[in-house]
Amino acid sequence: MTVLERTISQLRTTHHLISDQLSGSEGQIYDGPMDLVAFCLLLREGEAILERENIQPVFEKYFTAEEQMAWQTQMDRHFPTEDRTSYQVLWERLIVRCEDALARSVSPSAPEAQSLARDWLELQKPLQKAVGPELWRKTGTMYEDMQDWQTPERQAPFSPKVFSFIREAAILRAGAP
Repeated sequence: MTVLERTISQLRTTHHLISDQLSGSEGQIYDGPMDLVAFCLLLREGEAILERENIQPVFEKYFTAEEQMAWQTQMDRHFPTEDRTSYQVLWERLIVRCEDALARSVSPSAPEAQSLARDWLELQKPLQKAVGPELWRKTGTMYEDMQDWQTPERQAPFSPKVFSFIREAAILRAGAP
């Protein structure tokens, strides 16, 4: 699916979400305000479309067109739209926990950091399984190079400091008996 096709799909999903919010159970127009969850989902979808457009040149640097298509196909198959939001929330919460640990100068060898690394690796498992070892390796390389491609408009979901912290904690965790 191309970026344009995904954008059109997201717009259709947003349209259906708005329609569902405005329609009552008997097809009557709901006269109350859109709930906060629906509003946040609409904002998130709009942001996601912009992020995809901004990050596309990065994907083109690290992945061939065929690999990008394979990545998207596997993501669509393993993470239907309704599951992506909850999975993304888990990632966002974990990233906030990592940022908090960094702000408190938690050492990568500390039990808290080891727990964060364990949680990070667990959340990665479905992605690794979905895309396979070669695409996963390329993804790792892309994030290792994030300081070279990040701009105010083009951001990774986590900072280079978080990436380094988790990578070091995971290395220490792997080496632990």
